[in-house]
Amino acid sequence: MKKLWNIRRLFIVLLLLAVAGAAMRWLVTPTIREPVYEGKTLSQWLEGHGSTSASRYDYSSLEWERAEKAVRKIGTNGIPTLLRMISAKDPSAPVLKVREWARKSKLIKRPYRHALHRNEEAEKGFSVLGTNAATAVPKLIDIHQARISLPSQRSVVRVLYGIGPPARAAVPVLLRDFTHTNDQVRCYAAVGVSRLGGEPAVLVPALRTLLNDPSVLVQWHAVNALSRFGGHARPAFADLVKVIPGVVGGFPAPSFRQEWADDVLWQIAPEKIGQPLAVGKSTSIVTNGGTAAAIVAVFEGERHTWIRPGTTVPCNFQFFSSEPRRLRLYCNDAEANDHFLGEFEIPEIPPPPATANVSLLCVITDEQIFLCARDNRRKEFVAVKRVDK
Repeated sequence: MKKLWNIRRLFIVLLLLAVAGAAMRWLVTPTIREPVYEGKTLSQWLEGHGSTSASRYDYSSLEWERAEKAVRKIGTNGIPTLLRMISAKDPSAPVLKVREWARKSKLIKRPYRHALHRNEEAEKGFSVLGTNAATAVPKLIDIHQARISLPSQRSVVRVLYGIGPPARAAVPVLLRDFTHTNDQVRCYAAVGVSRLGGEPAVLVPALRTLLNDPSVLVQWHAVNALSRFGGHARPAFADLVKVIPGVVGGFPAPSFRQEWADDVLWQIAPEKIGQPLAVGKSTSIVTNGGTAAAIVAVFEGERHTWIRPGTTVPCNFQFFSSEPRRLRLYCNDAEANDHFLGEFEIPEIPPPPATANVSLLCVITDEQIFLCARDNRRKEFVAVKRVDK
C-alpha cells in the first residue's frame, strides 16, 4: 500500500511540474496582439476552417466568404498571427489531461483546440494572402526546419508552394527532406519542389531518386512531380516506364491507370508512346544543344511560332485545337527565311460539324523533328499524316 501511495505521489509531483513548466512557458511567451475586423480577431474568423478539423462551415458557404473577406481586409498585418498559428504545438499529454479536468470542473469554459486545427486554419489564411505573404517566407522556412510537428510541417510546405516563385528559397530545404524518415514529409517535399520549380538540372535528378522510394505514395508524388518538368524530365523516362506499373497498381479503375500513365509519359516524351510522324531532320537547326531556328505552324490562315531559337533540345511545344485537321509547318532561320517542312493532317478527327479537342505536339530531339497528336475527348493517340506529296 505504501509503495502504491509513493507511486501516486510521484505521479502527482511530475504532473504538477509539467503543468508548472507549461504555465511558465505560456507566461513568458510574449502575447501577439491579433488584428481585429468587425469585432472578431483573425484566429476567430479562421476557426473551424481547417481542412481536417471538425469544420462548421463549407468553403463555399456564406461563413467562409465572410472569413475570407476578413482575412483580405486584415491583409499582411495578420502574418504574425498566422505564423504563430502554423507553428502551434500541443502541450504534453499530462498538461492536456489537467486542462480537460479543469474544463470538466468548470474552471475554464473553452475546450482545447488542437494544434493541428490551428496549423491548418493558418494555412487557409495564408492561401487567401497568396503572393502577398512573400515576406513570411524566411520565417516559414525557419518553422519548417524546427520540425515542430508533422501537421505543422505539412501546412508550411503547402503555404510555401501556394505563395509560388517568391518562396523558391525553400527548395534547398525541401530537397533535404527527400531523405527524411517519414514518408509524409517526403511526399510533401516532392510536391513542394515540383510546384515551386527551379533548375531542372538540379531538381529532376533529385526527384528521380524518389522513384526508388520504399513508399508507393512517395513514388506516385515523384512521378507527378517529374511530369511537371515536361521534356526536361526525359532523362528519367526509362525509370518512369519501369516504376509506373507498380505505382498505378492501387488505382481501382484500370482505364484510369492507363490514362494517368499515358498523361505522364506524353508530357515527357510524347514521340515515344504516341503515333509520331518524323517530319524532318533536326541536325540542321540544332547547334550546341539548342535550336538555331524557329518552328512555325500556319494553321487556319494564322501563323504561330511553336518553338523559338535558343530552346534547349530535346524540347516540345503543345498546341490545343478544336479544328486540328490541316496545318503547314516551316523552319524559320536567322535570316527570317521560311523552309517548308510539309503539310499535315489528322484524318481520324471526325469532320464538321463534330467538335474536336486535340493536343498537337511538335518535338525536337537531337536528330529528328516529330509531330504527335492526341484526341483528348476520346483519350487516345491519333496519327498525323503528310499530305503534301
